Amino acid sequence: MNNIYSEALYNEKRNAIPSWQGYEYQGNVAIKRYLEIVGRIFFGIKDVDKAEKESQKIELKIEWLEDFIIFKQGNISEIYQVKKTLTKRNKEEVIANFILQYKFLIHKDIQWYINFDELEKGVNISQLSEKEFDNIYSEVIEKGFIQELELLMTNNNTSFWKENLKLSNSDSKCNKSRGFLRKLFELKNLEYKSNASIDRICKNYIVDILVKCKKNPGDYKDFESRLKIQQISSKDIKNDCLEYIKKNTRDDSM
Repeated sequence: MNNIYSEALYNEKRNAIPSWQGYEYQGNVAIKRYLEIVGRIFFGIKDVDKAEKESQKIELKIEWLEDFIIFKQGNISEIYQVKKTLTKRNKEEVIANFILQYKFLIHKDIQWYINFDELEKGVNISQLSEKEFDNIYSEVIEKGFIQELELLMTNNNTSFWKENLKLSNSDSKCNKSRGFLRKLFELKNLEYKSNASIDRICKNYIVDILVKCKKNPGDYKDFESRLKIQQISSKDIKNDCLEYIKKNTRDDSM
């Protein structure tokens, strides 16, 4: 169920890069990271058969949860969001989504990455401060996401839910959480056509989500240690990929 919650956070509009150049950059970053990981395996294990067996434990999945995910032995290992240009606004949006994933997932050994090519003037990419973490958590999660879920719990009737979960409703009181909830309901085949079905959703899902979203004392330090913000130049990335391939290609005839 943890992965279902995180999958429901995925928003194609938020993740889409509005240009072919941006899509190409996103794909190249994903390939580069995959080659880095596989390259280390072949560099570190001299026995080719063993290296191939180990490399098969690595999977790359694109456009799921975020722009791409690295799996190791079937488990999520690295989560990536890629921006052609990193701005203050999209940085905060990504981190807020990462924090929710951090709360929803069994997050042992998972790392979160923001990769970008260009940086908007004034955007800080140094270590995430505790103040910045607290502000994002408070404004986006506690005052937005959590408050809206609590509002749905209080107003657990069909008319309120239908009106405020409607994506076209510009006056919705649940504009931060409705996309997530609708995606969750779609994934789990849930309907809110009666007060009884709403009660079941609240009992089986909303209560659980609210518990997971509760902020714990050690969250900042743990999350900050798992977050990396890295600039990767689009000018060099293709050559970097080719170099990884050349470096790790072996001549089996020797």
